[in-house]
Amino acid sequence: MKLASKSQTWKLFTLTKKDYRNEVLTYDQADKLIKNALKDKENKLQAFQDIIDKADKAGKNAVNKLNVVPMIVEDKQNGKQWFVEDGACGFAWISIHPATSSFARWLKKQGIGSKGYGSGLKIWVHDYNQSIAKKAAYASAYAEVLRDNGYKAYSGSRLD
Repeated sequence: MKLASKSQTWKLFTLTKKDYRNEVLTYDQADKLIKNALKDKENKLQAFQDIIDKADKAGKNAVNKLNVVPMIVEDKQNGKQWFVEDGACGFAWISIHPATSSFARWLKKQGIGSKGYGSGLKIWVHDYNQSIAKKAAYASAYAEVLRDNGYKAYSGSRLD
């Protein structure tokens, strides 16, 4: 009976956060546990992707249902006017707390989110030109899906 190697017990620890050094495991048992842990990790990462896809879809649906109030900008000195179809300008984001959760770390690794000012992880809404109405609607629906899936998420927006 060949015992599990040190590299196997280390791999098990990194995958499961359980210390296997003092347990009597065979090489084959450790190999099976590693394969199961890797499969669990893959399923977890796929679940993260499914949540993000669902949140993105909800955000886009919210924007499609939105009726944006256009804005007219007038230069008082020369009387020129510009019609801004998307309304007021601004930006929006989604904050996820804590930034140290496995979900937040995965978002950062995927390039979806970045370290936020103060705390949390921020996902900036880059689509929809400068329309604050569209960006805020997207962020709000996106954050709602994340909350529905058990994550602490908030949306925010500011005029530019």
